[in-house]
Formats: sequence, C-alpha cells, structure tokens
Amino acid sequence: QNVGFGKQFKFFTLWSFLANFLVFSILFLSMIGVRIKIPDPLVAISTLMGIFTIILYWGLFFIDPNLVNYTAQWLNLFREYYLHLIGPLLLVVEGFLFTRAFKNFFNITLCAAVINFGYFSWIELVVARFNEFPKGTITNGLPYPFMNDMGISERLIFSASCFIFGIFFIWLFTTIQKTLPVVR
Repeated sequence: QNVGFGKQFKFFTLWSFLANFLVFSILFLSMIGVRIKIPDPLVAISTLMGIFTIILYWGLFFIDPNLVNYTAQWLNLFREYYLHLIGPLLLVVEGFLFTRAFKNFFNITLCAAVINFGYFSWIELVVARFNEFPKGTITNGLPYPFMNDMGISERLIFSASCFIFGIFFIWLFTTIQKTLPVVR
C-alpha cells in the first residue's frame, strides 16, 4: 500500500532500488566516457542493501507472505522478482567482480550504520507517526506488517541485529574479495 505519508519511501526495497539506480547510472556514465568516479563504499553499501533486500524480503515471504505484503496486495510476479532478486543480484556481480568495491571495511561499515539507523529512524520517528495503516497488535503505521506486532524494544533489537548482521557480511565480503581474481 503506497498511500499515506511517505508513499513508497516507507519501504527499504525502494531505498535499495534507488541506491542501485544511482550506482548503475554513475557506472554507466563512466563506462561511456563521462569523467565521474563513484566511491567504492557507495557501490559496496548499495550491493549490501540489495543483498539485505533479498534475504529479508524472501526470508519473511517464505515464512508468511503477509509479513511483508499487505493482505491481497502483492506486486505482479515480474516486478516482485525484479525488485527483490534480479536487480540486487546484478549489482552483486558488479560490486564483486568488476568494481571490486569491498576494499575498506571501516568505510563500508560507517556507510552501513548511516543507512541502517537512518532507515529505522525514518520509519520510527516519521512514517509511523503519520500513518495509521498497517495496524498491528502493538502499534500502527510502520511499513512492514510484522513490525507493528513488535514493541519498541523488540524493534530496537531488530534494528541492531540488522546492523550486526550487516557488519558480518561486510567482513565476509571484504575477505572474499581479496581471494577473487581481477576481471577486466
């Protein structure tokens, strides 16, 4: 449901999609000769956002589709797969094999902290205050139905867990990238 305050910007998928679009646009412009350089941490964090979109969305979807979609309001199948699987996977290939963006653990972690806590602050402090839907057993207005059934302490733990999980992936990807051959 894209009505109400925040429209699509309530959803992490859109944040990820916009980051992917920005990165792909800059990479395309540099490929055709425009002198523009995108910082590696931006490519890396956009890649991670896509990976998190895949893991969180499909993980919750396979538990119960209504945890991430409002009842009977799913996207068509092509959009579902593009937004939550194909698009993010394309950037994974770019980020690992071509750009090799996973170089600086600290800079990527700093970007992850800004994105993670920025997103959760946005939905907690702004989106939930100006939306009544979806309704939950504890609160209303948070974009994902399952979050409205969690207390504030549970949501804070969820936010911190996402960040810690992200740090693990940053460490894993910076370690893996060191072993990958350079593709030209």
